[in-house]
Amino acid sequence: MGPPSAATPHNRNPKMSHLDSIAARQRKSLVRDALFITFVALAAIVSISTVTQAVVASSVVAHR
Repeated sequence: MGPPSAATPHNRNPKMSHLDSIAARQRKSLVRDALFITFVALAAIVSISTVTQAVVASSVVAHR
C-alpha cells in the first residue's frame, strides 16, 4: 500500500465541503498572485532606476 492520498475519504475534513476547499485554494492563490505582482513591481522600479542612472551617466560623459 502506497502513501495516503489527499483525495482519500479518511483524510478529508468532514466539515469542509467541496466549495469550502475551492474557496481555500482560491485564497491561497490570491496571496501568491499578490506576492508575485509585488516582486514584479519591485523589479520594474529597480530596472527603471538603473536605466535612468545609466542615461544620466552617459549624458555626463557625452558632454565632456
